[in-house]
Amino acid sequence: MRTRKLDPYHPLYKRSHDRTTNPALSRLSRFLKKIPSSEKINPLLFPPWERGTTFNYSFDKDNLDFFDPSDSSGNKFQTFLNRVPKNDIQLYTDGSKNPEGGVGIGYVIYQIDRQVFRGSGPLCVHNVPYDAEVHAVLHGIRTATNLPTARFAKDLWVFTDNKELASKFYSMDNIRSSQKAHIEALEAAKMWKSRLRLPHIDVGQVKICWIPGHSGITGNEQADYEAKKGSFLSYHEDNPSHSFSSLEKWHSLKLLRTKEVWWKTHLHTNYTQLEINTIPAFPKELLLSRKALGRIISLRTGHGDFAAYHKRFGHTNSNENCLCGSSKTRLHLFFCRILRRRGYRPKGSINQLLPKLLGTPEGAILLTKWLEQTKFFEEICTR
Repeated sequence: MRTRKLDPYHPLYKRSHDRTTNPALSRLSRFLKKIPSSEKINPLLFPPWERGTTFNYSFDKDNLDFFDPSDSSGNKFQTFLNRVPKNDIQLYTDGSKNPEGGVGIGYVIYQIDRQVFRGSGPLCVHNVPYDAEVHAVLHGIRTATNLPTARFAKDLWVFTDNKELASKFYSMDNIRSSQKAHIEALEAAKMWKSRLRLPHIDVGQVKICWIPGHSGITGNEQADYEAKKGSFLSYHEDNPSHSFSSLEKWHSLKLLRTKEVWWKTHLHTNYTQLEINTIPAFPKELLLSRKALGRIISLRTGHGDFAAYHKRFGHTNSNENCLCGSSKTRLHLFFCRILRRRGYRPKGSINQLLPKLLGTPEGAILLTKWLEQTKFFEEICTR
């Protein structure tokens, strides 16, 4: 993934983008040929002294007091909107991705409390909602600049419910996806100053601000409707390529599917009986104490203080029998006579208890409490 974010002069750039049919390619090139085509992010597109200065716009805290993540009602925004000059253009943008995978953009333009334009359109399916947000801002700024009524407006206010885009739009640092569209949007924002305007109207600028989404703001709701409508429109491209964010998502899904295939191929027989069919990134069993987690793992795998385990590795000084006289087995605790007399056993048959206690995080917690109450490993089935 990181090879797609190299500057063109990096030594690995040519090697990682070598698409020839030479059979003697390096291992890196052969591996990268399996990755679908995607956009390339140039981290050195702008020099350090221009990043965050040439296109920088600082939020005015007095005017933009609605820029508050805790405000989800939109009340502060409505208060602020009343202070925006009526002649200024307000642009609401949004991006959407439908359950079928279609991606769309939508934008609505207001001026003097009236809707003067609304538009929508589709994007390649190899995009994510963030990419759609960037393209929506690009098309919205271009459309607003070319409006006949733009000559009456001083500033163009862009309102988006994507917090990351709003906070990093004028900064060249950490553009994570749709870099080309982002640069074009910045160029379109610069063109606002060269628009046709009346002599008494100041040059003005494009101001992008975050607003809370799905909070009853009319412009945002209409932009969301247009974006959803655009996601169902047909889109055709001869050689579609992924955006960088889409490629990251593709990589995550590919990695997850590879893990699932590996898990099903190498799944232990005990895990099949316990109905453990998933491999979560953070199993809840890890919240148990180290001692309790070790016992759960040994009961699941059979690698522990059991007679078969000691015989397999030739342990001569091990205690292979429980206090009740039976041989130590992985599932002996469910049949131990002494443990049965002490009570506290969870209700249910053995076939029901095994998958529940040893195959689920909730069961592991219940089993740990049961073993602590009965002191099975401390007093009955000791080492």
